[in-house]
Amino acid sequence: MPIVIIFERHWDTIPKHAVKELLPDLNKRGYETFCFEASQDLSFAEIVGRHKAGLAFDSDIQQQAEEYLKPIGITRALSDISFSHLTDLLQLFVSSKQYLTVAERIKQLPASRMLKEVFDEATRLSITVKGIDIDSKDYDKIISADVSTRMSETGRSDKNFYVDF
Repeated sequence: MPIVIIFERHWDTIPKHAVKELLPDLNKRGYETFCFEASQDLSFAEIVGRHKAGLAFDSDIQQQAEEYLKPIGITRALSDISFSHLTDLLQLFVSSKQYLTVAERIKQLPASRMLKEVFDEATRLSITVKGIDIDSKDYDKIISADVSTRMSETGRSDKNFYVDF
């Protein structure tokens, strides 16, 4: 069977929605494994557990940020605000030190919720889910780094440009 590859950006819900909608048909055609960007040494239960914990943490961060921004009249969905404007608001009214991390977590929240739906659909269809990235200790080090320094955390010393969608 041919490999199906769907490129995506972490904040984009559309590719995740497409995967969710395609899973039943792919499963009927004989596909049994869904591989995505996660540590290769984790089980599906561990992947889901980490995702669930991250989703709860990110939802809490968003709720706290909304409470700080409500008094200044910001009541729309924070994930719909441009990243640069959101970082400005967060730096001024929420966290002067962690504003980049908070903005990144808020911007990815809708896509993270959609990924939960993908996991639920994969579970319903008995599709195996596997990670394809480096081991979790190295992956965790990279993703825990501040977004502005993340590329230097990869340890790559060449001068090639790497894009991760």
